[in-house]
Amino acid sequence: MAGFGFSPTDVVNAIRLACYICDTYFDKQNSPDSQYTLFGAEIRTFRDLLTKFNQIFGGAARAYQEQPRLVLSDDPPLLNPQHDILENERKSVIGNTEKTLEECEAILAKCTTRHGSRLLASFTWNVSTKKKVAALRDRLHFHMIKIQLLIGLYNGGLRRDDTEQLTRVEEIVGELHAVQFQGIRSQHTQPLATTPEVVRRRFMTALATGAPDNSQGEQELPLEEGFDALTYHLSQSTIQTRGFPGPTQSVEQYINLLKARWLSELLKASPRYESSFYYKRLILKLDHAILREFSRHDLTVYEEHELASAPATAFTIWKPVTLEPISVSFSINEQEVTLLELVLTSTQQTLIVNRISDTELRLIKSSVTRTNGEIVREREEHIPINIHAHHFEPAYASPFLRETVPRVVISGSLVHSANVYDLDNMKNVLDLQQAFTGFRVVSDMENVE
Repeated sequence: MAGFGFSPTDVVNAIRLACYICDTYFDKQNSPDSQYTLFGAEIRTFRDLLTKFNQIFGGAARAYQEQPRLVLSDDPPLLNPQHDILENERKSVIGNTEKTLEECEAILAKCTTRHGSRLLASFTWNVSTKKKVAALRDRLHFHMIKIQLLIGLYNGGLRRDDTEQLTRVEEIVGELHAVQFQGIRSQHTQPLATTPEVVRRRFMTALATGAPDNSQGEQELPLEEGFDALTYHLSQSTIQTRGFPGPTQSVEQYINLLKARWLSELLKASPRYESSFYYKRLILKLDHAILREFSRHDLTVYEEHELASAPATAFTIWKPVTLEPISVSFSINEQEVTLLELVLTSTQQTLIVNRISDTELRLIKSSVTRTNGEIVREREEHIPINIHAHHFEPAYASPFLRETVPRVVISGSLVHSANVYDLDNMKNVLDLQQAFTGFRVVSDMENVE
């Protein structure tokens, strides 16, 4: 049941969490730089869509309560969207929005410093969290697609008998499709009436690859995972090119359209399809979208030999939509390992070398003071280093210096700047070089003539 009047508890919680994320990480004076702007905009869009859904859901719940009660009728035309069975199915359709937002918040929290809310350098974000953020953005988008599909079912109240109307609309669209293409296109460019056998075999092979545990193959597709696959592949199909004139669809997009139609046919043959409420109605809505795509004048239709030669990834069923749960583990203390702490020539400064990954280091240059015998670090400067994009130049390797000087120059290959570090002794130079390159210099060849 919904827990806040006419509002579903999970939706309210998700709205609150989205508001907290926006207020804490994106809307105040500590707003991050441009690297984070798009992520913040998407979370705000998600928040606004959840708010819209909450309002429309509440309207459907009120419409149910306010409908005229027929004394002799046990089947009122409007259903109660707050009924436990309907709510469980609705949550299954949308997915766990709270978990997705919790992981968004965790990733943002892990990327903040201990001092205030200033976010760390974009370098750290890109290196340590790029894939995680991309997966979270995909999940946000997928939640939004399914919420948009659901919203249309609540307008004017949740109707008991709307599947008959949806089925009739599907038949009308199919009839219009047949009339539209009769005598207009030549046989080889007419949209395929059925999925070609060579394509169906590729789909069948892909169906068994990475399938959910409850999948029984073509005989019975699991409703929840099958619906997600259908929704995802339709969203990646020729539907992406709507509004662009001309034959702009790729073979992969056309295969996704065929795949969506094939999945829809399998799902409608499933015993659970008839007993479902939301899934049945949403699959019918997606059917309409599929038929509209096949009715396009500018649809690029590929022949069987072109489809058969497409890469195996184009036929994937489960992999793009079974996103692995994201384990948010990024933390300076958890993943960064301190390799060295060196004293610079000026005894008032130290240089800490942290390793983030096999190719990424962080240099932390600090001014230090002693208070009651304890070292206090001040004015820390964080310098990101990529061993492929930065040059390490020890002074002892310079042909222009006759003396051995414990100095290192680290410069970026993409920017005309360099940092010079005057270290306390040559051992520190060799230690720093080992941290940077991964190997120990056993001879500086100072006696070679």
